[in-house]
Amino acid sequence: MLLLMAVHATITAATTDVNLHLRGDDKIEILLKGATADIITIQMYNGDGRMVFAETVAPANRAVVNHDVKNLPAGLYTYTVVEGAELIYSAQIIICQGGKSVCGSLTESAVAAILLPDNDHVLVRIQQPEACKTTIRLKDRQGNVLYSRKITEKGNHKFSHDISQLPAGNYRMEVLDGRHMIAQRKIAHQ
Repeated sequence: MLLLMAVHATITAATTDVNLHLRGDDKIEILLKGATADIITIQMYNGDGRMVFAETVAPANRAVVNHDVKNLPAGLYTYTVVEGAELIYSAQIIICQGGKSVCGSLTESAVAAILLPDNDHVLVRIQQPEACKTTIRLKDRQGNVLYSRKITEKGNHKFSHDISQLPAGNYRMEVLDGRHMIAQRKIAHQ
């Protein structure tokens, strides 16, 4: 049995929405919606930084790419999605053979997802398999920290941050586990 756990590290432009999830047949499905670029490149790298998968698509506003991962060795992998020359999305996944828990055995980092449920809120979900120091922060284009929160308790956490009062512009929500970035998302607030 193959067990996958996604560590979403998302950077999304305003025009393209990227969703990555595990299907029941050991395939990763990458859904691209609202793409405006002619070419989008999807790549997967292993923990050593070696490319193990690449596909280029011409999305015509919507595309679905299915990547079979059942024959990959256990480990940490990173997907990247590049629209034109801009990195718009990256996500880490952990693949573990045999169905045993991957948290703590392959990585001690938290699992995080940064979502934009509407135009006024950013939703951050964090799963910490053990007590560790995880930081959520919102930065403006100049790198100034506008919001920061620390989570140290083991468990599942969900936080919503209201961005409706921010001036129009580009921002970045980040989740850090110690010194390592485990999730980030570019937010184009209007």
